[in-house]
Amino acid sequence: MRISEVLRAAKARIERFGWIQGRSQNAEGACCIVGAIMAETDTLDSPYLSEVLPMVRRNIGDVRVPTWNDTAGRTKEEVLSVLERSAAEAEANGQ
Repeated sequence: MRISEVLRAAKARIERFGWIQGRSQNAEGACCIVGAIMAETDTLDSPYLSEVLPMVRRNIGDVRVPTWNDTAGRTKEEVLSVLERSAAEAEANGQ
């Protein structure tokens, strides 16, 4: 699976099940941004995480991805937009 595919799958997961803050996933399947990426890569130790999370960071600034996700006032739409921008950037880079 390419990085762009992982990011778009994470976006689709959040669109389908919902987005949350403060934890990776809830019982209904809603995920934070990292939880959605982890769910699509099947593991926290996935080599994708070391490639996917930096791609996301380039689109959110100099802040940890979980911290950005959990910032008060953050919206689901912002999360989806970052995932799409990150996927588009990865795709443009052949990833």
